[in-house]
Amino acid sequence: MSTCSTRSGAGVVYCLVAVILALCSAFTQPAAAQTLAFTNETVRAGLTFTHTQGPRYGFLGAGGVAADFNNDGYIDLFVLGGGGDPDALFINNGINQQGHVTFTDQAQQWGVNFRHHSFGVSAVDFNNDGFVDLYITSYGPVPGNPIAGRHKLLRNNGPDAEGNWSFTDIALAAGVHLLRPGLVDGTGSAWGDYDLDGDLDLFVASYQRGQPGNRLFRNDGLNAQGVWIFTDVTNVAGLHHTQIAGFIPGFVDMNGDGYPELLLVADSGTSKYYINNRNGTFTVATHLCNGIESANGMGSAIGDINADGRLDWYVSGSWYDFLQGPGNVLMVASPHGDFVNIAPGTPVQNGGWGWGVLIVDLDHDTRPDLVETNGWLGEYLGEQSYLLRNLGGLQFQEVALQVGFEHHGQGRGLIRFDADNDGDQDLVIFSCGEPLAFFENHLITPGGPTPTNANWINIKFDTRQRATVPPHGIGTVLQITAGGLTQTVHITSSFSHASQSEIGAHVGLGTATTIDILRIRYPDGSIRTYTNIPANQHLLIHTPAHRADFDGSGTLDVADVQAIVIAWQARDLAADHNGDWILDFFDILHFLRDFSN
Repeated sequence: MSTCSTRSGAGVVYCLVAVILALCSAFTQPAAAQTLAFTNETVRAGLTFTHTQGPRYGFLGAGGVAADFNNDGYIDLFVLGGGGDPDALFINNGINQQGHVTFTDQAQQWGVNFRHHSFGVSAVDFNNDGFVDLYITSYGPVPGNPIAGRHKLLRNNGPDAEGNWSFTDIALAAGVHLLRPGLVDGTGSAWGDYDLDGDLDLFVASYQRGQPGNRLFRNDGLNAQGVWIFTDVTNVAGLHHTQIAGFIPGFVDMNGDGYPELLLVADSGTSKYYINNRNGTFTVATHLCNGIESANGMGSAIGDINADGRLDWYVSGSWYDFLQGPGNVLMVASPHGDFVNIAPGTPVQNGGWGWGVLIVDLDHDTRPDLVETNGWLGEYLGEQSYLLRNLGGLQFQEVALQVGFEHHGQGRGLIRFDADNDGDQDLVIFSCGEPLAFFENHLITPGGPTPTNANWINIKFDTRQRATVPPHGIGTVLQITAGGLTQTVHITSSFSHASQSEIGAHVGLGTATTIDILRIRYPDGSIRTYTNIPANQHLLIHTPAHRADFDGSGTLDVADVQAIVIAWQARDLAADHNGDWILDFFDILHFLRDFSN
């Protein structure tokens, strides 16, 4: 299910030697327990880059995105210039001889060194060709005044015959270059399959209140002329509200019915929670989200912070000492479909003037932590960024400076990704009018053993063979059982603020060295279960074209029938084909139905 690749013959030798040494080490001494620690490695990694504040919402944005743009197995960084220096595309070079990850800016070679008034960015393989594309909200070239209709949909062309990579801007032809005629606007963007037709639709947020600028674009694929087309379905979908100062949208199934809701975080108490009606329309249900209507929403993150199987919602805001609020909001999902804000009176609430946020298990103790960056004027100048360690029981402890995550600038975007493929999550802060900051997580050392208390799994999906499942498996729900604990993770895009982390599931497993059960629920309703998966690996799951391809061979034949019968007779939950956690004859019946179809 996962593979290891090298780039040269010498690399093969090095890989074999490293494996032998690692095996010897594993038999002679266990890896010691480790604690969380970060260092700022921006310069050493070659990520020196300074954002420039633009004339249109310039003090509100700065962002970037983490994705593997050249399919070499290392995560790259695309960074927005904002209106001064061109955008940068930092290609990940991997680990150098000194054991450090480095990057090289190749934006010019790839044709994406744009000098423009940029605000936000997202990255997905929207056309499912195997190459990650970019969507950028932009207000036109520099020099020049901000103008409407200049958002960019950059299609990744892949490598040419000489191995050179490039992008082509198809936003105008695709119909996503403009939110509304004459409207110079556009902040964050998000991708999700709201209608469950197997492709990725686009939502773009707009900050200007009083204008219908927050738009939903349905992905209609290639037309008869071979042009990729998106259709504005905002009004039809019931998303026509105008009094929204939108910052960051997100698609995720919050109520467990299989259809993604739309979460739109917005300034000045105008955030919206839209429930998917499962018929192409949405209904406003913001009243279910305690605390969100009073918050100055800036950033957004989703995750199950208390391992109850339900998604919780973390929204950053601004804290006013003289008002004692409203500050950040942490909405914990209840069994009744609503959300309770538990932030008041806890370290979560007062995070300065918050922007980008994350929910991510940084220390791999099985409890997702909270991260927030911030910055503004006046009393907020020099405010630190925050890292709130999850202690369990909905209790959090602020430890940012203690663990070396020290940042006092004008933070806006915030993302996580595994820069050096060592298994832990590194952090990047994109600051407005200031240099970006790259914080390397030293929980695990590249090439070294995993600490006994910090096991992990990283899971990504290649869904190109299954037309009913969107690229990257976006919308897929994973239940990961290890060490007696089940964690629930949703595959999503976007969130944070004007930025996007790498797409995939990253889960801390604590002392567990094996995943006992991995239950996957795809957006098309199919369920697949795997058992006894070793921890501490980057796992790429190739979703088979057919639901009944049990052995993953790519073909439907008698071997699939034999494989599921053997698993069923062995009482292996991998044979739980209907996903009810019970092995019975109905699993065989469901399998045979899918096999015959």
